[in-house]
Amino acid sequence: MKKRVNLLKIVIILTMIFFLLVTGLFTFLVITAKHKAELSGHGILLSMVVLYLIDILVANSVINGFGLLKLVREDQLITVTAGNKLTKITRNSLVILLFSFGFLPMFYSFAQLSDAPGLMIIGCLFICIFFAIFSVSWFFDGLLQKSIRGIK
Repeated sequence: MKKRVNLLKIVIILTMIFFLLVTGLFTFLVITAKHKAELSGHGILLSMVVLYLIDILVANSVINGFGLLKLVREDQLITVTAGNKLTKITRNSLVILLFSFGFLPMFYSFAQLSDAPGLMIIGCLFICIFFAIFSVSWFFDGLLQKSIRGIK
């Protein structure tokens, strides 16, 4: 079990690094854009704010994930504390899913400037990934809550 927990820790850290790199990349693209007039606007501002809020929620989920993995390592998975941590992760993933619609204007602006409609598909792909993460998290949260109620 120790190897699995360590693997999950590595995956969680890599996920956090990925989100930070994506936010840094889009911030860099907006700051260094050649067409400042076309990138300025409320849509881009909304997208940047949403990306930073998503990073904060991902960081919160990472902290709760490490706490959950600590409980798994100590064989205390089916406890109220573990249930609360997984519920927080599920709620964060739901909010991230809802916030992810807020960065579609940025993908639309980049697609317009680059004349590359495939960028909108990439933006929609991000939303699909967030939906899949929320669905899995929600499923396991329900299983854990049911197990906790069954033990009492």
